[in-house]
Amino acid sequence: MFEYEEGAAYDDTRSKEDVIRVFIGHKEPVMYPKLGTASFNPFTFISPVYYLIYRKCYISGAVAYGILFALGTLPLSNYMHTMLVFVFRIVAATMFYKIYQWEIMRRIDKWEGEDKSYKEMETLASLKGGTNILAVIIILVLEVIAYYIFYALIFGAAGYSIYDLLTI
Repeated sequence: MFEYEEGAAYDDTRSKEDVIRVFIGHKEPVMYPKLGTASFNPFTFISPVYYLIYRKCYISGAVAYGILFALGTLPLSNYMHTMLVFVFRIVAATMFYKIYQWEIMRRIDKWEGEDKSYKEMETLASLKGGTNILAVIIILVLEVIAYYIFYALIFGAAGYSIYDLLTI
């Protein structure tokens, strides 16, 4: 993580750039130069929703989830559905750094509107930025629960028992 040298005297020469670096967290040396660019992010390609949630881009993660859900409900052939999801993943992976920059700047602009000093913003950035693996685990657990509830309703209506559902 971006930190100041131990024992260095505090000076108020900190800038928005320093707050951004603190917000990114331990991946700052790799991610900061790519912010605002159309660089490809392989983790976003593999799982756009989970990686956005992991990087604390909750609004963008919810939008990505909604898009993928909508694509899943469209009456399309398997081939067309697969191609649309593939194209969405490529676009999300290519646009990740721009999306991430938008999320960071949205929060920093909010803090600036509240007349926070850069030192206060760095403290907030270290708390609100970085990563959140717990949110990803919670989303995964909720999806598994929703999956079983959905299939329990479908199989229950068809006359199957909960045992039949669990042995799928």
